[in-house]
Amino acid sequence: MNVSARLMVVIALLGVMPGIFGGGEEPLALVIQEYKNDLAERDRALHQEVRGILGATTGEWEKIQKSSKRSYRAVEGSLKQEAKNRCSQPLNEALKSMTQELIWQVDLDPAEIEIIPESSYAYSEAYTTEHAIFLNQPLLLQANEENEMQVRGSLLHELFHIKCGDNYTAHCLNQLCDKKMSYLSDDQIIKWNDWLTRWHHFRELRADILACLEGVRFAQARVDFTKKNFYAYVDVESETHPTWSTRYKTVKLVLERMQVALGKILLGGKS
Repeated sequence: MNVSARLMVVIALLGVMPGIFGGGEEPLALVIQEYKNDLAERDRALHQEVRGILGATTGEWEKIQKSSKRSYRAVEGSLKQEAKNRCSQPLNEALKSMTQELIWQVDLDPAEIEIIPESSYAYSEAYTTEHAIFLNQPLLLQANEENEMQVRGSLLHELFHIKCGDNYTAHCLNQLCDKKMSYLSDDQIIKWNDWLTRWHHFRELRADILACLEGVRFAQARVDFTKKNFYAYVDVESETHPTWSTRYKTVKLVLERMQVALGKILLGGKS
């Protein structure tokens, strides 16, 4: 296929001729916005669904969100202290600098995010609360020697949990459920448990997708990371995480769409 034919295929796939030739948005910007709009719509639909399951009004949900800040701070404070008790190592300066750079990149306030060293192999490379990111230094330093971009992609994934308010939302959902539990039928409880698993899976995939949308190199890093774990671990889902194969297929599609938007695949570039 010659270059002109390839260009026409790209145009047909994306439907963004003005963006390619000027006078409109760039194709990649349109792909990114489409993903963000879809994620926002899915988030809205999930929250509308759970309010229906629990029989909660929008006003009740908003009240829970306002009233749960003190109890969340207490939970978060305990998690921070537990991590500090486990880890006697100082915060690695290279990991600190990398994390601070990524905090700025995703438009979070560095003054609001505490970076805390973690040292237990029982935990993942990194995890977050609403106002902290915990860096499992032994795992991250080893991984950083092997592939720095995969580490950056993993940290971006975690920071998007903060950006999307996932941890505080989970706390508020539990508060709402506790308030409603004594009024729920068996059928409602089954539906709540099913919904909660789907929501947890959604938020993990959302963090993966948003990390990918930071750029093709980050998307490639998430593809490589999820593919590596897909082959390394038993491919089963948990209550909080989808399967590695699901995550791999999701980020691979994001990468491919971004590459097509940039013309890298059909114009003869690296796939």
